[in-house]
Order: sequence, then structure tokens, then C-alpha cells
Amino acid sequence: MFDLTGEQIRAARVARRLDQAELAKRARLSLETIKRIERINGPVSVQMTTLRALFRAFQEMGVTFEASSDAEGVRWTVSDESCTGPERRGC
Repeated sequence: MFDLTGEQIRAARVARRLDQAELAKRARLSLETIKRIERINGPVSVQMTTLRALFRAFQEMGVTFEASSDAEGVRWTVSDESCTGPERRGC
């Protein structure tokens, strides 16, 4: 696991078409925690349990985070057709 940035978290959430409240629900974190984290520019400073909750929630949606010496990014895949449609928005 590596440091996540506020920018990566925002980008991943928006890419999966989630609002902050939905991400908070999926990660089992408070809405205020998500808002605070997304306001951070650069690496987020949070407890390890919070970071794990975010990684887990994004992983369940097919999102992975990448870091290299020259760039940071977000990548996601949708491997399950059940992830489409309004009942599975942002799967």
C-alpha cells in the first residue's frame, strides 16, 4: 500500500460516478471524513483503518491506484456485466 492523494481519491470517486455520500457509505466512513480527505492536496494523512476502508471500497468497485516515480494515477475496470444499470450505479 502506498500513500493516496486527495486528488486520486476525488478522481476515483468521480470516475465511478459516485457522490461523496455514496463513497462514505461504501467505505463505512462518515461523510465529513470523505469531504476532509478530498480537500487535501497531496498525500492524505489519515489513520491506517481509514486508508484500508477506502482501498477496500474502491477495490470492490474495480478501482486500483498506481504510483511510480514520475506519476500517480487511478485505473478501474468493470469485469462484471451486473455492474451496469441504475441499480448498480458506480459498481
